[in-house]
Amino acid sequence: MPSDAEVFSGGIAVLTGAGAGIGMGLAKRAGALGMTVVVADINGASAERVAGGIRDAGGHAEAFVVDVSKPAELDRLADHVFTTHGVPRLLINNAGIETIGNVWEIPIERWEATLNINIHGIVHGCRAFLPRMIESGQEAWIANLASMGAFGVMPQQTAYIMSKHAVQSFNECLHCELELVGAPIHVSSVLP
Repeated sequence: MPSDAEVFSGGIAVLTGAGAGIGMGLAKRAGALGMTVVVADINGASAERVAGGIRDAGGHAEAFVVDVSKPAELDRLADHVFTTHGVPRLLINNAGIETIGNVWEIPIERWEATLNINIHGIVHGCRAFLPRMIESGQEAWIANLASMGAFGVMPQQTAYIMSKHAVQSFNECLHCELELVGAPIHVSSVLP
């Protein structure tokens, strides 16, 4: 079985929400494996800090500002990646937010942000990239951030837990669809 460096070295990695936390750690790992890393985040300064760290360590990375709650911005990200770098070998839809509170007390704006970032960011991240990834015929990996919360319930975390249940279902269905069309693209749920 090939090592992760043998599989990913020289490939292109695209990560959303990569300016901090889990996304930052995954971006650094991709850089250490020898990938060209597109560090996408809503916070440009954070994205550049992570990309700069990868470059300082001898890797290749660029920062890209994107708001994953807006499908057109994910289309813009995909267009940039395919035009500038080529077909990604690794796509990690990581961007997400946590929302705490009773269902009836969470403001509408926070509900919308939670659903748009946590669910639609992943759906449209895949939608924007997959047609050209499938068309390329190249083996690739997609990892979408779910959570251990995708398998349980918890009071006052309904918005977050619900969004992660949706992501898990999406990942399982997406895996089946890609298998059905014979695409060599692997789908994983990341379950922190």
